[in-house]
Amino acid sequence: MECFKNTKLIAIMVLLCSFSSFAEEENTPYLEPYRGHQSYTAVIDDVIDITYHDFRSIHYLVTWKGQQIVVNNPNLHVKKKKGDQLTFLVMWHNLEKENETIKNLAFTALN
Repeated sequence: MECFKNTKLIAIMVLLCSFSSFAEEENTPYLEPYRGHQSYTAVIDDVIDITYHDFRSIHYLVTWKGQQIVVNNPNLHVKKKKGDQLTFLVMWHNLEKENETIKNLAFTALN
């Protein structure tokens, strides 16, 4: 009987070690399906630069995973142009509302 107690303890320790190493892996949708982030780099296809009453908003169109997406640029001091490289953050998480789960995807420029 003592042998089985040690076996269970070893199995639990191995399981805990595997979970901790799993958590250290790169943060991708496959490892953390409910929340996460990952950075990518792409060429800017076009720039959307909007000014309204001296307020400004800049967004970039890039191709990500075969789809054209809009990436928000919160740092107006950094201005890129069509053809420049853009590093951006892709973020995903579940939004829980009443009995509904909405899978939210967001894109933000990093440089």
